[in-house]
Amino acid sequence: MVPFRAAFFFPQNKKKTLPPLHILAPQELEGLSDPMRKDVSQVRKKINAINKELMSLGHTCQKKEKEYRDALEAFNEKNREKVQLMAKLMELVNESEKTKMKKLEELSKNIQSLK
Repeated sequence: MVPFRAAFFFPQNKKKTLPPLHILAPQELEGLSDPMRKDVSQVRKKINAINKELMSLGHTCQKKEKEYRDALEAFNEKNREKVQLMAKLMELVNESEKTKMKKLEELSKNIQSLK
């Protein structure tokens, strides 16, 4: 390991100096060779974070769409059942009316025959 030399990092004069290249870490060397590398790295990290969010939101969206389809199917099934029951009710009401009319006719005939 290279000994720490404060003079390289905290020079007495206000002039900006860089330590010798053998003291710099590999990341620092790469930073010196490509000044945009840090910006590119930050943008890539943001893109990766957004991709993770998008994946999560995509899964949520798929779940909600499935719930919606299931709810819509249940709604349509209940609606069909209601229509069938309403048809059955109308049929029963019509039969009841016919039965009442027959009984009224019979009563009317019985009353006519008693006169």
